[in-house]
Amino acid sequence: MATADLQPEDRAIGMTDRPRLPQALGERIDIMPVVDYLRPHIVAAEGYIEAHCELPSELVEELCAVGFFWTVHPRELDGLELHPHDYLDLLYEIARISPSVAWVGMIQNGALPLLDPELMQELKDKAGGRLIFSGSHGRIGKAYPVEGGYRFTGHWAFASGAPWATYITAYAYVMGPDDQPLQSPFGGPMYVDGIFPKAEVNYIGGWDPLGMRGTGSGQFTLEDAFCERRMTNTGIHESYRDRALFRSGSDQGINAVLLGGARGAIDVFTQLANAKVTRMSWADRAGKLGSEQWHQMNVAKADAMLNAAKAWTWDLAARNYEGAFSKDAQAAYDRMVEAFQMGAHIARTSKDVVSLMFDIAGADSVVRGRGLERFFRDVHTGAQHTMMLENNWTPGGQYLLTRDQPSGAQIDPSFTLFPPPPPSEAEAHLWRVDPLHSTVEFQVKHNAVGSFRSYFSEFDATYNSDTGTLTGSVTTTSLETSSAELKEYLLGTDQLDAQQYPEVTFKSDSVTVGEGGIVTIVGDLTLKGVTKAITATGTIVGPSIVEGFGADNEHIGLNVSTTIDRRDFGMDSNSELLDGQLNLGWDVTLEFLLEFYRVAQDG
Repeated sequence: MATADLQPEDRAIGMTDRPRLPQALGERIDIMPVVDYLRPHIVAAEGYIEAHCELPSELVEELCAVGFFWTVHPRELDGLELHPHDYLDLLYEIARISPSVAWVGMIQNGALPLLDPELMQELKDKAGGRLIFSGSHGRIGKAYPVEGGYRFTGHWAFASGAPWATYITAYAYVMGPDDQPLQSPFGGPMYVDGIFPKAEVNYIGGWDPLGMRGTGSGQFTLEDAFCERRMTNTGIHESYRDRALFRSGSDQGINAVLLGGARGAIDVFTQLANAKVTRMSWADRAGKLGSEQWHQMNVAKADAMLNAAKAWTWDLAARNYEGAFSKDAQAAYDRMVEAFQMGAHIARTSKDVVSLMFDIAGADSVVRGRGLERFFRDVHTGAQHTMMLENNWTPGGQYLLTRDQPSGAQIDPSFTLFPPPPPSEAEAHLWRVDPLHSTVEFQVKHNAVGSFRSYFSEFDATYNSDTGTLTGSVTTTSLETSSAELKEYLLGTDQLDAQQYPEVTFKSDSVTVGEGGIVTIVGDLTLKGVTKAITATGTIVGPSIVEGFGADNEHIGLNVSTTIDRRDFGMDSNSELLDGQLNLGWDVTLEFLLEFYRVAQDG
């Protein structure tokens, strides 16, 4: 009897000792006691799931109690740090019972932003000790940079697990002054991932799909909601970089869920074949379902297809894990491309497997609530995820066809999930500024007692660590102030004269790095049409390794400042206060807090 076909009297839990997944810290464990314990709880929830399109609170509590939502969370947050194969095995086995439950385990484990451990502990404490994330990477919202963070506005869908989450993440375009998305260093739109307490978002719900009904993947909105910069997901914190689990790149969890759902369909048909008599067998011979040769062929074909796909998935997970600390960026990038190809392949394979079972099961394929039709709906619905779509073959094919060309691999930048390929040897010393995590500011004395500070939102810079050269530019009209009148004055002819001089540029003559990362930069600053030699001093730090879809990307930080006399650049307008002191100081301090990443081949 299929688990989905159990009658109420068959659903007694009958277990008093609740097992819990241990804090494995990468060691292999036996996940089956937890799976077997959860099985009757999940089966008992099927009616509620179909009716309410989310998990019942009793099942959520059981999942929390066994540690299901924290299997690959870090130990600093009481996470379990399961070995990747145990994590995949757990999702696969749970998906054989219910793909919906496995899906939220996959999403809400992988959604954890690996930010500063102190910040994460603060969030956990505020959530009463239960750190469960949901959110959407639908990229439908807008994030406007403001002092200290961003203001988010938008309408997001597909927030799996949102009904029982304690925090919601919202992915959004970073908007420029013209209300158009800023461009990322990789050529596409720039994004930011904001983290909000669940109580601060307007959760709409509205999840009523064909399959995956238990995921509770509803909708939510934000309207001019402020998000501190520290609450944006900027990548894995250095505290977690000593563990292969958090460096091993692409997560294969979604593959495990779909493959487990496909195996569940085979399980159901196998149970039916051993119990059900068909009256429409070949040559009018009555016999058991599965006695037909084409039934047997379909089962064998489905089993082979699934086993091959599962072996590939688990193999890639192992190679990512074993290569977590490798410096071979090319190999890591190849595995990332392989992961995208795998997603499209797993989606197609899983759908084909459940379709093979659907075709031969007769009436049990179409009766609402029966196991086979539910697995059919769940797998076909899950396969619509962005990471699993057929068009993911395209950038992979582009890469494979061009990677050995002299000009390097050419991938359409509109495929924004694909970062550029790693740099060639000739480009290994080139770095480009990451504008999302950098600032260009200036400060000038005001009214002889205070300091006025402002910043520019559009700029670019490139650093060659081999030749020791730095070039940069700032768009003058990107000056940000809290007053439109003040901005108009600063961009006018008395000051920056932005209409006549739309850019400020810098080109270094030398970049000297001394002991302790102390850096001195000498070069020419061109401002308002005047070029003067300046010297900036500060520090250079790094490199650090930042995770990027299976390939580690190196980043460095350059924090320097210099002081100029604005009169040297034709900005000699001023006024006197009542006591004869100047309204604005002549000295202007320029501060550059820049984060660079290693330039890729499309540089």
